[in-house]
Amino acid sequence: YDDTIRQVSATGGTASVLVTAYPQGPIAADSDSVYWIDGYSVVEHNVKKVARTGGLPTTLVTNGENVGGIAIDSDSVYWTTYGTSQGTGTVMKVAQSGGAPVMLASGLPDPKEIAVDDSGVYWMDGTGLVMKIAKTGGAPTMLASGQSSTVIAVDSGAVYWLNSGEDGSVMKIAKSGGTPVSLATGQLGPEELVVTGGAVYWTNSYYNKVSTVMTVPTSGGMPVTLDTLDAADGYIWGGMATDGSAIYWSLYDQGSNGYIMKLPL
Repeated sequence: YDDTIRQVSATGGTASVLVTAYPQGPIAADSDSVYWIDGYSVVEHNVKKVARTGGLPTTLVTNGENVGGIAIDSDSVYWTTYGTSQGTGTVMKVAQSGGAPVMLASGLPDPKEIAVDDSGVYWMDGTGLVMKIAKTGGAPTMLASGQSSTVIAVDSGAVYWLNSGEDGSVMKIAKSGGTPVSLATGQLGPEELVVTGGAVYWTNSYYNKVSTVMTVPTSGGMPVTLDTLDAADGYIWGGMATDGSAIYWSLYDQGSNGYIMKLPL
């Protein structure tokens, strides 16, 4: 790690430093800016943004609690905090232009990564619950329980997540609730997840095992392996993203060199 956020053209080229930062966990981006949680110390985890053209970063919120995930929509930034003790986590929101942060939910047990759509906010928590709440706040709704994930994604009709471990799975449930559906089982260490174009894409990575990039239709079907990396060569590990025309993921070789990979859809 070199305490920077970097960028590279989707067509390839040399990566450049966008900003010096201390990103804690995922980052989010839109057509204008990049957003992240900056965690220089254990007591300082600030919500920041910087223009995609570079320049000085802007601090949107000074936050003193550890953060689990971050997401954006057209006008706001959303994030989860772990809280100072079990059961004190929150879901927060602030305008992308800055201002006073709004607490959407509190008293949560270790909320993890977060996703948003036009009307709702979705997250996983440390007790295995899949949760949602309206963007305007109110009472949270439990969509599923007994899960073991930190990552979550949404499309127009459903919520998706990965159950981790040596016998992991790819799951979905309707946004209105119901019974969770297993899209893939027997996955070895599922890590990262994106949904686009009627398909789910994810990475599998487990210590000293083969790493893979996988896909399955959101409607169900046979999972397909898109890429494989033997443990002797490195690990598919880190973030995963999509712009609708391709999927992107990161990997490391045994020399700890990092790479950003792309697969057109």
